[in-house]
Amino acid sequence: KTQGNFNNECGVPLTVFEMNESHEVSVLEMGINHFGEMRKLSTVATPHICVITNIGVAHLEFLKTQEGIMQEKTEMFKDMREGGAIVVNGDDPLLSTLGPVKGVEPTFYGLNAEKCQVYATDVEPTGLKGTKCTINLPVGSFTCTVPSPGMHMVSNALAGAAVGWKLGLTLEEIKNGIEHLPFMPGRNNIIKTGKIIILDDCYNANTVSMKAALNVLDMGIGRKVAVLGDMGELGDSAAELHRAVGEYAAEKGIDLLCAVGELSKAIIAGAEGSATKTMWFATTEDFAEQAKDIILPGDNVLVKASHSMEFPKIVTALQEL
Repeated sequence: KTQGNFNNECGVPLTVFEMNESHEVSVLEMGINHFGEMRKLSTVATPHICVITNIGVAHLEFLKTQEGIMQEKTEMFKDMREGGAIVVNGDDPLLSTLGPVKGVEPTFYGLNAEKCQVYATDVEPTGLKGTKCTINLPVGSFTCTVPSPGMHMVSNALAGAAVGWKLGLTLEEIKNGIEHLPFMPGRNNIIKTGKIIILDDCYNANTVSMKAALNVLDMGIGRKVAVLGDMGELGDSAAELHRAVGEYAAEKGIDLLCAVGELSKAIIAGAEGSATKTMWFATTEDFAEQAKDIILPGDNVLVKASHSMEFPKIVTALQEL
């Protein structure tokens, strides 16, 4: 699978070159933020199964609209191999409108049982321990616990289940894969230090994933602290979208909102006038140095920002408290 941020014009070919006869399946992440980039990646990957998880707002700076993002992401279908499959999120307003491509009917996954061939029922959050649910496929269903918290992780599990089904895995194999999902640094990674619980989700950020992460933090028992940083590539909408994140944090009743970076001043502005206490820091290093005076034993701490903010430094500082 793609390691780190090897999802670009250099990383995708390097990942392909690492494949050998011992590998059965390669999962290649393809990251784009300009028109024309997807074909450069998909002609290298030539995928058997094309998966799109959502059409967010992460790349509005250069792709301008969500429709533009969808247009660019779906370019990969042109390089799908003969007899391939398309797996997309049926809960996404734009992806749910997708019709047949090159004679291939998309497989939809999500919570909408009427729209989706792979869907979840009996969803029961269990705090930061994860979410219980029943996953239904055309060949049967099973009950499992998605070990990483948040409804977006149930959605990701459904995407994995759909791909597993397309690859011919049994229901038991799919269930086992979901329940033994390893935590990855920076991606919904729960770290228990003995003093605090850290929700390390700092690999990258956009408004959709920020709100999803705040939903996960809201499941915590005890004081809830969000340490949020600048989100990149949002173009002219940057201030407005940062402010919306602050407003959402306040709506969720987050106890303490710490924002880092120049753009994140708008996050603070969005939470002003609410019961949420706010603090602003100019740099990642500023927060890391003061963390010992801010974070209390028993806190649940979300750490999330765009990759360029270098928030793993904050995760390391919190672990050392």
